[in-house]
Amino acid sequence: MAVTTNIESIEFRRRQNVDLGYEEHPRAGTTDDVEAFFALLHRYLGLIFTLKEFKALWRKLVRYGQTI
Repeated sequence: MAVTTNIESIEFRRRQNVDLGYEEHPRAGTTDDVEAFFALLHRYLGLIFTLKEFKALWRKLVRYGQTI
């Protein structure tokens, strides 16, 4: 849900910027991608997790991220 909400807000912001005549910052998409990835981490691992938990779930996270 967090990733979907993030994507919706990104698209809303882009449409709004076009209406207002603002250009999107060239690195804005990168920041949004990072935020979406961390939302995905928090969804599966919780707010606090260890490197060991992260590594154990890495393959599943990468495959899930590709299907979005």
